Amino acid sequence: MRLLVMLLRLTEVLWDQSINLNTPTETTYSDKFRIIADTSFTIKGWLFRNQNETSNPIYFIENNFINTSPTYSFNQAITSLEYEAFFDSLTADAGYDIDTISLSGIPEISNIYFNTSASLLEQDGPITVALSAYAYNTNSYTLLGAHYNETEFVLLSSNSTITTGFTSLSTTYTGAVSGYLLPAANWTVLSDEIINITLPLLLDSGRFDIIIKNPAGWKTSAEIDGFYLNAQ
Repeated sequence: MRLLVMLLRLTEVLWDQSINLNTPTETTYSDKFRIIADTSFTIKGWLFRNQNETSNPIYFIENNFINTSPTYSFNQAITSLEYEAFFDSLTADAGYDIDTISLSGIPEISNIYFNTSASLLEQDGPITVALSAYAYNTNSYTLLGAHYNETEFVLLSSNSTITTGFTSLSTTYTGAVSGYLLPAANWTVLSDEIINITLPLLLDSGRFDIIIKNPAGWKTSAEIDGFYLNAQ
C-alpha cells in the first residue's frame, strides 16, 4: 500500500475497474480457505533516451576511386566490413587505376588583393608596407581562399617585432605556429572564401606573413610562391 501511494504522488495510475474473484471449490478440512482477486493497473511514466554524444568534427576526407575492369563482377554486395578486403583485392591486380581525392578543412589562401585598387597583388616579389601606413584605406587587404567561416585567429608572423601580442599556438594536424595576434576588429569574414584584413600600426621593419587559423589547422600566405609582405 505504501508503494502504491508513492506512485500516485509521482505519476498517473489507471485502474481498469475490474476484479476477478477466484473462489476455491474443492478444499479439505486442513486447507486454509482463500479467495484470490485479480485486477490490473496501468502506470503512466516517462522514458528518457540517452543523451546524444557529440561526435568529433570531420576535418579531412579521403575518397578512393577505382577504375575496375568491365569484366569485374559486382553481384556480391559490399558492406563496410568487407571494404578493406575488396580494396586490397583490386589493388593487388594489375590494370586497376586508383585515384585518391582528399578534402581538407584547413584554411586556404589563394590570392591577396589590395582593397583600395581592388587589384591582385603581384606574386613575384615582396609587397612593401610602410610602417606608418595603418589607416583602413591604405593598409587593407582581401584574401581569397577557402574555409574562412570558422576562423579563430589571424596572426602576423615576422622575423622581427612588428606589433604587440606575440602568441604561440599548437594544432593537431598542422603543428605549432607563432605570430603576433591580430585584433578581432582588424579582420572580417565576408564568406567562406573571402576575408578582409586591415594591418595595424607596424612597430618595426622586416618580412611578415599572414596566418589564418581555424579548428582544422592554419595556413600562411608564405605558401604563395614568391609572395610575402615587407614592412619598411
